[in-house]
Amino acid sequence: MVGDTPMIAVRFPTRDALRDSLVETDGEMAMLVPGDFALTAGTPVLLRISPEGLDPGMFLEGVVQLRRRRTREGSDIGLAEIEVKILPRERARFQFIQAWSAGKCEANGRRSWRFPYDSRVHLQALGIARTTSRLMHTATLDVSATGTRVLTPRPLARGESVVLLTSAAGAMRDFQGEVVWSQDARAGVRLILDSMESRTEWAILLHRAEAAIASSEVRVLRTSLPPRVPSTRP
Repeated sequence: MVGDTPMIAVRFPTRDALRDSLVETDGEMAMLVPGDFALTAGTPVLLRISPEGLDPGMFLEGVVQLRRRRTREGSDIGLAEIEVKILPRERARFQFIQAWSAGKCEANGRRSWRFPYDSRVHLQALGIARTTSRLMHTATLDVSATGTRVLTPRPLARGESVVLLTSAAGAMRDFQGEVVWSQDARAGVRLILDSMESRTEWAILLHRAEAAIASSEVRVLRTSLPPRVPSTRP
């Protein structure tokens, strides 16, 4: 969703504010976005969600459901907002954001915020006992401070040792890791960043992912949650 698709950049000052914006009813996912946008129901949008100073944020694709005004707690002013229905294929990211905003970790233990990052890499699968070796052409889907989610041509086993071969700091680098979950053609890899060199090189790659999001060539409609207005009610 690029080009003429509007991207709404929403900054949340706290995890609570992010959590309060998420809605899930009967399996359908939605996000309440503050702002008086000239968008009609049915308009596809790309949400860029930035919590607690994580400026690049994370993308969620959705469709505008409705526009309305409602009174928030502690304010007598009706604030404009839109409700965006999140597409079913974004369920994994939506659930991650739900868990993160509630201060919970994922089932695999990851707490770090993910950054979307589409990059071609090589993955060397060593097996659980490290007695075999397969080299795969793969791609990263997102990265975090502690690992990455990859698209694989063949299933990987949970607990399998892998080596991720990618470009970082202007040269090819390898990162040791372990598969913490695997489903269909996707897998989560927790990296073993046990040296200053590996931590620095991964931090450079993470910064590259952030910069790629920040420079996305899409039409941005910016908004942020308004500060809470103290109530004048007795």
